[in-house]
Amino acid sequence: MSIGNDGPTPGLVNPWALADGVFMATATDSAGGELWTGASRFRKGEAKGRRIFAAHGYLSSGPWAAGSPKTPAMIEAEKKANLANIVGAGNEHLYRVDSGTSYAAAIVTKSLCLIHQATHLLRLQMNAAAPLGGVLPPFIRAYADTGIDSNHPAFANRIVGASKVYGGLSMEFEATRRKALLLLVERGVEFNVRYDAETASELLRRSALPVPNTSFEDAGYGFISNTTVAKALSALTLSDLVQIYGDVTDERMNDWVALASQNNSVAFLPQEISAIANYCSDYDLIFMSKVN
Repeated sequence: MSIGNDGPTPGLVNPWALADGVFMATATDSAGGELWTGASRFRKGEAKGRRIFAAHGYLSSGPWAAGSPKTPAMIEAEKKANLANIVGAGNEHLYRVDSGTSYAAAIVTKSLCLIHQATHLLRLQMNAAAPLGGVLPPFIRAYADTGIDSNHPAFANRIVGASKVYGGLSMEFEATRRKALLLLVERGVEFNVRYDAETASELLRRSALPVPNTSFEDAGYGFISNTTVAKALSALTLSDLVQIYGDVTDERMNDWVALASQNNSVAFLPQEISAIANYCSDYDLIFMSKVN
């Protein structure tokens, strides 16, 4: 959920985002180098224990109804973001530039998609009884409001329909990859590869980059994107998996990490991460024009 757009005065955080277990999104520029001044933030010490991440939501480009008038502030934002360079000179009337933590929340959702798909790929590969491949569970079902202007170029490759859902990603892998992962189980590493808030948050923390001149109350664990998450997943090793998914209260944990380190190959192949990243970024995961 978005952290809110009532900054920079601290303490005006979106109350819906304060529920237990929520992933909170604040807004930065596209590179994570500047926190949006309008983003809400916590008072000092009040963000402890919160899952806060920063993502692109400052000067974000999106569709605009052709012919609709734009305010001077919108035009100024377009110049600052160089909208013509993004969408092509002459197409500016079809797009707009805006800022908000809601846009960042959508990016965090797409980043979670990578973690979801990678987790289920691990589960599939570590099932010795399963074939060498399969279809991963879809991350989310995507619905589109029927009032969307499907002729707008921004929606050319989007899911537009009242009931069509985005299917799962088909993946294949080699027997050698399965053997490397199964070594963990065969050597007594009893850990549960799962997609839940705790493990997803840990993987996002490993992906996050510091946002300059901010505190945890401002930008949480830092800036994430599909690029940073894909890079972090690509760097995971077998011993990392033990640390992430293992039972930290088990006294044998150090032995398990040592065993994994003896054959400490990467957890994912480059082509696997590439396929997952494309799946999560080529289509809208949630698209809603309005709620009646």
